[in-house]
Amino acid sequence: MKETTFYPSKTKHALLLLVSITFVAGGIWLAKNGDWMGHIAYVFFGLGVVVFTIQLLPNSSYLKLKEDGFEFSALFRRHYVKWNDIKHFGIMTQTHRGMTTNKMVGWDYREEFEGSDLGRKISKKIGGIESALPDTYGMKAEELLSLMDERLKRNDTEPVVPYNSGQSLRD
Repeated sequence: MKETTFYPSKTKHALLLLVSITFVAGGIWLAKNGDWMGHIAYVFFGLGVVVFTIQLLPNSSYLKLKEDGFEFSALFRRHYVKWNDIKHFGIMTQTHRGMTTNKMVGWDYREEFEGSDLGRKISKKIGGIESALPDTYGMKAEELLSLMDERLKRNDTEPVVPYNSGQSLRD
């Protein structure tokens, strides 16, 4: 199986960087005019400027599909997950007031997987999944899910619990 690497949309991150810079400028203007909310705005969106600038740097964020697992990186922090540690993939849909705001591809680990037990329990309680990818790497969540499911099935050495992967893990 050929190793494949995907990167997040540079256009999306450049646009978010531009929006953050605009809000930093607006926050500075408000602060200069005596509005205390301006300080909160330029600090908060200033952090956004830092994050989105880092996201534009080479290899700060990616998804590598490999023979025995996948590696993903966000803000230069790398994580590796083996295919045989995963029970199933699914889409976590985040909503706000009934409107979909974000879709993420996530997974649950097999019962015999040991590691990050507390973090997995907290994540499952909050989001309905044990772990998730931080981006969809220029694809729609459903496309990425299909790709991850395909790789998981190719590498499956044990039967997994049947799961409708097209179904949201939590709405």
